[in-house]
Order: sequence, then structure tokens, then C-alpha cells
Amino acid sequence: SVPAHSVRILRRIGGSDASSEATLLIHSAGAELENRNGASVLRFPADSGSASAFVRSPGDLYPESLSIAGDCGPVLADAILSEDKHGFFVSLSAFTQPVTLEIVWGSTAKTALNVSGAYVSRKISVSTNQKMEDQEWIYEITAPSNSALHFCDMATYLIYRFDLTKYRNATFTFHLLQNYIIEMSEDLTDWVLLKDYSEGGTVPHTRAGDNPYEMVVTPEMYRGYTTLYVRLRNSDPSQGWGGSISALDIEYFVKE
Repeated sequence: SVPAHSVRILRRIGGSDASSEATLLIHSAGAELENRNGASVLRFPADSGSASAFVRSPGDLYPESLSIAGDCGPVLADAILSEDKHGFFVSLSAFTQPVTLEIVWGSTAKTALNVSGAYVSRKISVSTNQKMEDQEWIYEITAPSNSALHFCDMATYLIYRFDLTKYRNATFTFHLLQNYIIEMSEDLTDWVLLKDYSEGGTVPHTRAGDNPYEMVVTPEMYRGYTTLYVRLRNSDPSQGWGGSISALDIEYFVKE
């Protein structure tokens, strides 16, 4: 069976109709609301990656607080109160694991709702050249550098190392050009080819300083890794104009 992420609705004693149940009025496909002895569970398919719902409060109560329980991994969340403050719309995105959102009802209307325990996205962008702004992630480099880029002429290379426990569900973008081969590995032993500009030597070696390409490495590509190594090298180690990189972007999630 497919796991689901859940929105647990908890009741606080109070209000004029404490026996009422919360109601699910609008929701994403597959969402289900189950009421259990003064509590409710709202389920969405876990593999959807994004979901939304409008929940109406029980009786005269108001949504008091929303919080994501436990460590479900990265999830972006946003909540908007209804005009009368007795309900709210919640949207979730970027999740890959089951999520539990606890909602407490109270007798006092709020002016806004925040989802505590949610994640926010962050982005790091650095130039990759002789200034070495990317030094933090360089594992090994024999490639020379100039004011514009690192360039893997002849048999030189560049290896980056990323700690995926620090950069959760990260997307890495490598701004490449010239005659590149780029690969990834978890252990520096088994390498997975990401892109070979030469297509195995069938594409002529360019000497024009051209051929820009953005290699995007997404979480689906390295699923199960705890460390990501990325190696850049020359598609023809006997020549110059080797694989080069001018910039690096890292987009990841941190908990608020």
C-alpha cells in the first residue's frame, strides 16, 4: 500500500460546541478525513509531492496553532485563514515522506497562522574560478583556474564533495562549458556518468571556448546517498579546452 502523510487535528476543550468535528471541505485528489473521538486525521498520498486542503473548525472554535510533528524530512508549508477565521487553507509541497501536521483548536481567533516545524528553501550561488569561492566543497583539484573558471585541460580534473546531511534534498547546478565529462559517485569508486559532451568521442573537440551547459543534479538522481561526489574532467585528456565550470548553485532546505 502507498503510505500517506497525515494532518492530525487535535481538539482543545472549550468553545460553544466542543463535540463538533472538523470538516474537510476542499482538498487534493486522494485526501481523506477521519474523525476519531474528538480528533481527526487528514490523509494525502505520500507520492504526490504536493497537497492542499481547506479545513473547517469544529463548532465555534478557531485554529490556534499548526505544527509539523517529528522529522518527516523537508516539506514546505503555508496556511491562510478563512475570512471568518473558523477555517484555513493549508498547502504542502516538496515532501517525499509522510507528514503529520498537528492542529490545535482554541476559542480565540488568530490574525495569521504559521506552520512551525516546516522547512524553507535556501540557495547558495558561487563563482568557480581562481578566487576559490567554492573551496568548501572541493575534495580534490588538479585543474588550473583563471579569473573566469576552473578548466580541466589535458588529464586534470576537479572533484567536489557534498555532505547531504547538511544539504537536505538539495539540487545542484553546475555551469559547464567546453569539452566536459561530468560524473557522480557515493564512494569515489563507482562513478555514474551524468553527461559526456563528446558522446563517447563522436562529437568533435571544440576549441572555441563555447558549449555552455547547466548540469542539474536532483535528489532523485542520488537517492540513498549520504555523501555526493561530483567529478569534472576532459573528454579528451590529450588536448586542451577541457571540461570547465564557471559557477555552482546549491538549492536546499532548512527547518525554520
